[in-house]
Amino acid sequence: MEEGEAPAEALARELDEELGVRVQVNEPLTFAWHRDEGRDVILLFYAADIVAGTPRGREGQEVRWVSREELNALPAPPADEPLLRALAKGEVMALASCGTPVRTSGGP
Repeated sequence: MEEGEAPAEALARELDEELGVRVQVNEPLTFAWHRDEGRDVILLFYAADIVAGTPRGREGQEVRWVSREELNALPAPPADEPLLRALAKGEVMALASCGTPVRTSGGP
């Protein structure tokens, strides 16, 4: 985060810089705590709707939509693993590419 920037503002900026999309940041979904190289890291995970642009790796990274079943096979930083496990199990909301909220499980 930059000086004086709120977490939701930082997320919107980073998504624009790295993926070329403008988003409406919605409610927080969950958080993760991780100790990395002697420092404590707290990550906030938000629901967000893409309002403009198509995600593309502006820094050379691969970008693709994956199924819930594929999430466990993807490499991820340790701090992201709890969210990916929860998404794979259907324990948190995810957003469809059209911005419509959908449960990752069969529930309502």
